[in-house]
Amino acid sequence: MRQSYVRKVGSDVDGVWADFNYGFTLMAKKLGYTEKVFTCKDSTTYYHMNQLFTNKQLQELWGYVNESETFWENLPPVTLASNHYSLDKMIQDKKIDFYLMTQRMGVDPQGQTQRWFKHFMKLDIPRENIIICSRNRRLDLVKRLDLDYYIDDCPDTLLEVSELRSPMCFGVEYSFNSEIRNNENINWVKSVGEYVNQIFQYTYQKA
Repeated sequence: MRQSYVRKVGSDVDGVWADFNYGFTLMAKKLGYTEKVFTCKDSTTYYHMNQLFTNKQLQELWGYVNESETFWENLPPVTLASNHYSLDKMIQDKKIDFYLMTQRMGVDPQGQTQRWFKHFMKLDIPRENIIICSRNRRLDLVKRLDLDYYIDDCPDTLLEVSELRSPMCFGVEYSFNSEIRNNENINWVKSVGEYVNQIFQYTYQKA
């Protein structure tokens, strides 16, 4: 049985920490499928890829992702203001258990994600704390882990998690989730750094 002061903190990865849009559209640009490279901050997002590319192009692009040993590992951070030092302190002080949930696929997505956090965030995340799951299984996973805090950017996932009594639900503000911005059960932040700051303050104030 875990001690009450050890909080369980969960997070999505792509769109929260890593910029999938940039990596995917950069790959498409190199293949001559687009003139512009998009980032997570653009209105054109993961949810609009079928408007940018033909089915054949998408099949080729996803095929590359699935075969690459470094695609997920090399994605740039969404923001440098992630406050990973505070997150690392909470982990090292055993104040939190930190879990990553992602729909990544292909060659060793857990290992690529683990190396990404080590390289970009200077965080050593145990492999068993990186959980590969589809979006439609995210709600069940959040409940099974009995999380205290959770952050995502996907509007569907945020709406589902916000209906639970726990965890405290956080959403990263993007244009594609603006329609649910008035949901009072979702705590909106500009970046994952704000999420980490709030958990840090609450954890040490209540320790």
